[in-house]
Amino acid sequence: MKNLHYILLGLFAMLLISCETEESLGVEQDSSRNKELNGVSSKATNTALPNRFQYFHKGLNSNRVYSSYSSTGIGSWLGNFFQRGKTRTGIAATQFGNRIFIAHKGETKDNVFYSYSFDGRNFLGNLKLPTGAETRSTPELVSFNNKLFLYHKGRNTNKLFYNYTIDGINWIGNKVISDGRVKNIFHFNSFDNKIYFFDAIGNRVLFSTSTDGINFIERGSISFDRFVSSISTAKLGNTVHILVANPLQTTNGVEYSLETVSTQDFITFSQPRTIFINGRPIKTDKNPTIASDGTKLVIAYEESDGTKIRSIYSTNGRQWIGGNIAKGKTNTGVKIIYTK
Repeated sequence: MKNLHYILLGLFAMLLISCETEESLGVEQDSSRNKELNGVSSKATNTALPNRFQYFHKGLNSNRVYSSYSSTGIGSWLGNFFQRGKTRTGIAATQFGNRIFIAHKGETKDNVFYSYSFDGRNFLGNLKLPTGAETRSTPELVSFNNKLFLYHKGRNTNKLFYNYTIDGINWIGNKVISDGRVKNIFHFNSFDNKIYFFDAIGNRVLFSTSTDGINFIERGSISFDRFVSSISTAKLGNTVHILVANPLQTTNGVEYSLETVSTQDFITFSQPRTIFINGRPIKTDKNPTIASDGTKLVIAYEESDGTKIRSIYSTNGRQWIGGNIAKGKTNTGVKIIYTK
């Protein structure tokens, strides 16, 4: 009995220690979370993002978010490290101030989650957007006029909703944008003190502009050769390049070619150009994206006959080089950005 008494006392003491440890850990975790949210780390807030291309994607056999980077966007890519968060769709990403923000639909829930990083490697957060935003597709992030906008398709509607923050912590919105069109395939980006909203319907891309990120006015449309399945944009010099994926019926089934249109004023547009390398059209599976560092354009895409990620680049938007295998594999597309 005496031995049993000592054993019980020992177990009770261990339980007390365990409870204290869990409680203290909880305090540390809450404190750490507050530091993450408020950016109180002077080291982090004073750190500039590296000048480089970086892309994000869902893993092929994992719902984790992965990313890789390259200082030039030419040749080899580094990384393929996973970030916070899991999803079954694509990833939105952009630079806002001295941070990279990413956003995505939850893995098992339709809530929108976001994370941010001061260096592109270590991400903080994986927090549910506090406005209650829900979606079943990939959202979009745009930095504009000292605000970070997040746009998403509604959970049970084709309407588009906006959310925004001025500090990356406190969000406002989850309201329908003013443009009442039914949204199918959409894309947002900012050029020349405006946010541009692109919406694909058949082989046409409609575009609207906004000076506040909330109220949009339809401006025109661009015709492509075939049905448009995705849209991405980047600016090189004074020219905006609009990248789309078009379905092609091949012996392997439906594959997608890459096609671009360019403009300097959104009034006059070039003829659609299919991207060729070595005499062959570049083919993708879904959702390629384009980014610019000011001297070149880089496209990251998922190859059509597999799940590997590849990249190509151009210094003028007409002649393209590359097609090299980059890091990672996916089946939901790739989001590329340039940070500086």
